[in-house]
Amino acid sequence: LVLQVHGGVYLDIDAHLTWPLGRLLGSDRQSLFIRTKRGDLSNYFIASQPHSPQLDAVIRAINANIEANTLEGVFDITGPGVFNRVLDIDGVNSVLYRYACTQGSFTNEYFQYIDKPQGKWNREQKRIAVVGESIAWSRRP
Repeated sequence: LVLQVHGGVYLDIDAHLTWPLGRLLGSDRQSLFIRTKRGDLSNYFIASQPHSPQLDAVIRAINANIEANTLEGVFDITGPGVFNRVLDIDGVNSVLYRYACTQGSFTNEYFQYIDKPQGKWNREQKRIAVVGESIAWSRRP
């Protein structure tokens, strides 16, 4: 949401750039997304000018996912699954991860998820609902 309003660059806490941002983004890019080894889009790096139509589509889809509360995994509710469902990979400006940003700088999950002593989100979501009923229904009349 911050990128949609103000523009900027987002990186996951365990990600790092492989090139300086100026070289990576240049002066004429409106946005930049990362492709994984498999060629899918990922959300651990996002660069965008304000009011991006691509981010608007992703935000709307995430909101719909939360409201519907029918998906079970974070990956598909708010993560890269949404980006790959909503965005046309050939229609967005993207680069392969190794030319822009890599993820996984932390080798110890304790430090990566220091605010979650129960562990990484993909294990936690097996024990508790990703979207609680009070959240999913809080905006409904």
